[in-house]
Amino acid sequence: MKKKTLPTTLRAPGRQKKRARELAERHLKKATRAACFPRIQGMFSLTVIVTFQDHTEGVVQFRYEPLDPEPFRRARAFLGELVPTVEILEDEELQAADLWPVYLSYISGITWFERMDRWTAQHNVLVAKSLGRVLSRGVVLGGTSEGVIESEILPRLRALLESGQEVIQPFAAQIQRLVDDAHQVNPLPLQLAHLDLNELNIIVDEEGEVTGLIDWERSPPPMPFGMRCSRIHTLPGEYQEGKYSERKEYQEMERGFWEDMVGHAPAAVLPTLRGHPEAVQISFLIGTVLEVLETEVPGRFHQASLRALPKFLTYRIPALRGPDPPFAL
Repeated sequence: MKKKTLPTTLRAPGRQKKRARELAERHLKKATRAACFPRIQGMFSLTVIVTFQDHTEGVVQFRYEPLDPEPFRRARAFLGELVPTVEILEDEELQAADLWPVYLSYISGITWFERMDRWTAQHNVLVAKSLGRVLSRGVVLGGTSEGVIESEILPRLRALLESGQEVIQPFAAQIQRLVDDAHQVNPLPLQLAHLDLNELNIIVDEEGEVTGLIDWERSPPPMPFGMRCSRIHTLPGEYQEGKYSERKEYQEMERGFWEDMVGHAPAAVLPTLRGHPEAVQISFLIGTVLEVLETEVPGRFHQASLRALPKFLTYRIPALRGPDPPFAL
């Protein structure tokens, strides 16, 4: 999806704020007092924060494509107020210009991206641990991963093997091993999945607690436990000049993340999670492969991630590696 040009009536910042206030007032039927922009805008929407006369706040987004609110509702069912509510705003003029306004509840805090490089290592470790506790709340009780493995994950892995893409060939043997071992993931519970869990979508407070997870659009239904956690490489790591490297606090962050995500999972699933660490490992590696090698546009890969994939595939979760380093490369 390409970023669209705003209509003439919305190209000036003042007009954007005015229109956002009008939409918010019409939607909630109460007066506003101000509007401002967040420090960082998303790629595919224009966001305006609106302040009402009663000093509460809300968010109006002018989106460049229609928004499916279902992933937000699903996530909110698990995480409550950590996920914004989403309400579609009807506006014929904007929709005629291919803009789709929505109203979202406001989540206080600031993106982890804006704090990460200014914080101490210990602060970032606290966020990683808090994120683990948040994601532990997304465990689905009363079922296993067998159905998803058979109906979705195995076909996707096999599709990679059968794609014929030259870039996938160096990883074909490892993908085949994951296909052969995928049945080991079956006993694991499913877990709420976020499609794009990056620093811009994680809201934190000054103490390092996660106060919100945003941008759930296009996120899939729950996946096997640990499968959508491969961003634990890039949250405490970074890409510089097209090359991946770990922050000095990488190990403390990723160990803290796993410790709190598993340790705070519902008691009913703890025996399964702790009794099947190899299953969690396989689930995580499958997620890593799919994250890097599945692309919306065939052949358009994130080159830095592709170069880092051989290293990522040597990763071992803390429950299996003990005191050893996370990567073999």
